[in-house]
Parts: sequence; structure tokens; C-alpha cells
Amino acid sequence: MRRLVSVAVVMMCAGGAASSLLAQEKTPPAVTRDSDRDGVPDVRDRCLNTPVGARVDATGCSAPAQPSAPQAGPTPAAPTAAGPVVATQAQPSRRIIPAPPAAVVAPAPSGQPPGGADPNAGRPAAPPQAVPPAVATPRPVTPGVTVPAVNAAAAPSGRAAPRRSAAPAVTAGFFMPPFTGRGEAERLDYLRSMTVRLDSALRGLVAVFAGTAGSAVPAEDPTRLSERVRDRWARCDEHYLDLTSFSDAVRLIKDSLPSNPLVRLAADGLDNALQEMAALRECDNIVSMVNRPQDFNPWGQYYEASTRNFFRDWYTQLRAVHEADRTFARQLNGVLAADRAIPPLTALPSAPPIAGAMVR
Repeated sequence: MRRLVSVAVVMMCAGGAASSLLAQEKTPPAVTRDSDRDGVPDVRDRCLNTPVGARVDATGCSAPAQPSAPQAGPTPAAPTAAGPVVATQAQPSRRIIPAPPAAVVAPAPSGQPPGGADPNAGRPAAPPQAVPPAVATPRPVTPGVTVPAVNAAAAPSGRAAPRRSAAPAVTAGFFMPPFTGRGEAERLDYLRSMTVRLDSALRGLVAVFAGTAGSAVPAEDPTRLSERVRDRWARCDEHYLDLTSFSDAVRLIKDSLPSNPLVRLAADGLDNALQEMAALRECDNIVSMVNRPQDFNPWGQYYEASTRNFFRDWYTQLRAVHEADRTFARQLNGVLAADRAIPPLTALPSAPPIAGAMVR
């Protein structure tokens, strides 16, 4: 019996030992892995792909190399793919960024004491040195292309320049003074008078060249021009000077026009047409050539260029102004009293009343 009990006790002890051994085989020992071999276990490594041999901090991410000597400025570390570094156990080393260098102050000019003091304080002022006047270099003249505008010095004696506010001594009788009245009624009467007078001025200019050949005979100097040709250019210049007063009158009164949008639109069209009537400036140039031939050399080429420019565009531009004036008159009649309405303005013919003229 004792033998059976002993055998049972031995078997029980042997079974417990075997179970312990089996349990040890089923539970292997924990292994600490370090995939990138940087010395930081993967369980604490936040940067698992650091290069072999790279310097890392406690979190397994690259740490900047400690400089052997202070550097002149900060050198920021390149960001990693894993994002910003967050320390869990050990705080990563920090670099001390030096303060920016102080601004460099430019040295004082030679001979001047520091602090901005004037070295000449207390000394008598030196007399100003005379500056030689600038000598204007004359520009070469290329005749036969475009005649330059004549300045005041080259203007003929007794003639006023354009843009006048008072009646000139030389006029074709159509000068339009600026508006000086008050009130809506006086303003409408002024606009009515301006429209009718502009129609008369344009028709008067057409009459100056009626029956002519539509071109100028070449001449080498003003003595070759007949008295009739001289008179024609002088009358054209008088009309040109008067027409500039209409341009000024429209521009000065546009802001005080009636609130009717059609009247304002027609006034803008008339102003633009007057501004674009540039061919008549040649009449003023030609009169200056006749009165001061010494200012235009070679005279014949200047005269030919001006006459060609005039006859090419004058009537087309004049008709554009007349049509704009007729449009303005029609719109103005919409705000005028019935007994003050402007009579219908007859249109000018499509071609000028001169022999062989063509309108482009």
C-alpha cells in the first residue's frame, strides 16, 4: 500500500514539473527589437528609418551635431517625414541661437567730427559759385513729315494763341466767349447761341475754300504765293482761332449742363469732335510761315507738308464737328421752351465744294 502511495506521489511531482516545462516552452522570453539599429528600441523609437550611424536623441530621431565652435547664425534642422519631434523620456538637446548682429552705422564723411557736428560751424559762409547756364542742343529738323506746332515766339505779330477767354483782335466774327451768366435760363440761352454760332462758323470756313482746286501750288518761298492765296490762309487761320473758343466753351460748361442724359451725351460727342479737328492747325502754321519765313528752313518743304495735311483731312473733320453740333441741337431742343427751340440745321454736303476733292 505504501508503495502505491509513493508511486502516486512521484507521478504527481513529475507531472507538475512537466507542466512547468511545457508552460516555459509555450511562453518565449520577450525580445527587444531595434529595426534601424540606432540604439533606441522600436517601442520607444519615433523615427524607425534613421540612417545607420546617424546621431539620434532619446526618441530615436536625428539630432543635430553639436558644433565645435559657435556659428555666425542659426542653421535650422531639416524637417523629417515623421513630423515634429516630441520627447517622451529625455529632453532633446537645444541649440542656442545667437542674437542678430547690430546694425552697422556708416562712418561719418571725411573731415566731419562724430556726432553729426558741423566742422564749419562759426566760419563765414563761402560765396555761392556761379553755375554756367545749360546750353540747349538744337534738334535736327526733318521737313516734309509733320510741321511742329508754332510756339508763341514764332507766332505772327498781332495774333493771339488758341485757348482764349477774351475776344481776339483778329477774328472771323465767330468767337464764343465763356459762359458767365447765372441760372438755368441763362445757361440754356448760352447753349442755344453757341450751337447756332458754331453752325455759322463751320459754313463760313467752307466758303473760304469753295471753288478752289483742293490743293496748293508748290512754292519755294512766300514771295511766290499770290495775294489771294495769302488771304485765304489768313481767313482760315481766323476761323481756326475762333473754333478753338468753342472747344473751350463746351468743356467749361459740360459739368453744369441740364441733367438730361441725352444732352450730356451729345455734349461729349461735340467736345470729342472739336478736339479731333486737328487739320485746321495747319492754317495757323502756314500763316506763321508767311510772316516769319526765317523760322522754317527749307521753307518749301514745310509749306508743302502743311498744305498736304490740311487738304487731306480738313473737310472730313469739319463735317464730323457739324454733325455733332446738329445732334446737340436736337437734344437741346428737348429741354428748351417751344418758343426758344433751335431751327433745324441743314447738313453739309458729303464732298467739299472744291474741284476734284475726295472724302475718305
